[in-house]
Amino acid sequence: MLNGIEKICQTSGVEPSAIRSVMHGTTVATNAILTRRGAKVGLVTTMGYKQVLHIARSFVPGGLGGWVTFNKGELLAPLELTVEADAPRFMAPDASFQRGSVGRVAGRLVHESSRPAPETEEGQEESRGSCRSIPEFDITAALDQCADLLVRHGGHAQAAGFTIRNENIPAFKERLMAITSAALSGKELLPKLEIDAEVDPAQLRLELAEELACLEPTGQSNPAPVFKTSGLQIRQKRTVGQDDRHLKLLLSRNGGPPIDAIGFNLGDRMPVLTDCVDVAYLLGVNEYNGRRTVQLVLQDVRPAGEEA
Repeated sequence: MLNGIEKICQTSGVEPSAIRSVMHGTTVATNAILTRRGAKVGLVTTMGYKQVLHIARSFVPGGLGGWVTFNKGELLAPLELTVEADAPRFMAPDASFQRGSVGRVAGRLVHESSRPAPETEEGQEESRGSCRSIPEFDITAALDQCADLLVRHGGHAQAAGFTIRNENIPAFKERLMAITSAALSGKELLPKLEIDAEVDPAQLRLELAEELACLEPTGQSNPAPVFKTSGLQIRQKRTVGQDDRHLKLLLSRNGGPPIDAIGFNLGDRMPVLTDCVDVAYLLGVNEYNGRRTVQLVLQDVRPAGEEA
């Protein structure tokens, strides 16, 4: 304890002689949680995550994951004391953002949260921002309501950009969050994935993938087609990449040839996968050692027949 106090004094610039008393209670918080005799606790979550504690799963790395189970005890914050907050994701201005990267950051946040996301690249006197939005919210109309705080702005309903003087950022953030909360209040905002067509595995041939490549370049105004195939058997599954972030599957149906699939940032789905799955994907081509094969770039995967 004395070593800890000495380090705290060094860090904070306080002389040890200035300390008059020490209150030691390292187990107070732990005991309050274990005995449930502390203050009543609630939980505020992003909209759509109200039951996050109830559906939480343990993650056991390595071979132990197949037989170690985790039984959750009584939750610290019960469901009746959990509320969801409607608000855009708004990160603080960051000078470390590479120029032009804020749009990608905002786009990723919208994808993860299903909420409007304005991000800013900080400058010395002015900051440049990029906004991405959802179909339920016109981001450009919202910026129009903040025009007096902006140097300039423009864009369309789902994507926009703006320039703002740094001293106006706090007021801009407050007003934009108020506009967003009012517009989205009471709406259930969940991630949506538009499926263009359901495809039989027999149709997943290299020729089809090459024909679809003629639609490129794809993007905001020309999105790549998303397909769905149901009832595929998992022949192999594993996670790949740093921190096991990506999901690698080998799929087949009715004794047909195996189909390779990769799901970027879907590694956390591994624990819930059953032997038979429905998949949503982009149809791509994988080239390796001069060999070209069809590859499914997974957008979503779930146990076969499970309701969305």
